[in-house]
Amino acid sequence: MNFIKHFIGWMDQIATDDRLTPHHVSLYISLFSLWNLHHFRNPISIARQEGMQLSKIGSVNTYLRYLKELRQSMLFFKASNTRSWRRKSSSITFSRTVGK
Repeated sequence: MNFIKHFIGWMDQIATDDRLTPHHVSLYISLFSLWNLHHFRNPISIARQEGMQLSKIGSVNTYLRYLKELRQSMLFFKASNTRSWRRKSSSITFSRTVGK
């Protein structure tokens, strides 16, 4: 996957989709950075606390709401039932095409 094309596609989507807010952008940039750290492997597992801290989202409900809304545009995720150090995690798969 060409991650630059993927990221530019996301930036194009931000410019044209009025539903996206700064929360969506912050969360996506955080998840994209973690995906980069995992060498663009699919799927990646992200601890909820880590995603919240990187995106500067302080509420679990807000984090989950925006994660679900991002799923509608370009992410696929499922919540993990495994608890590790009292943290829940999500398995995130970045789609091949943004907006599909």
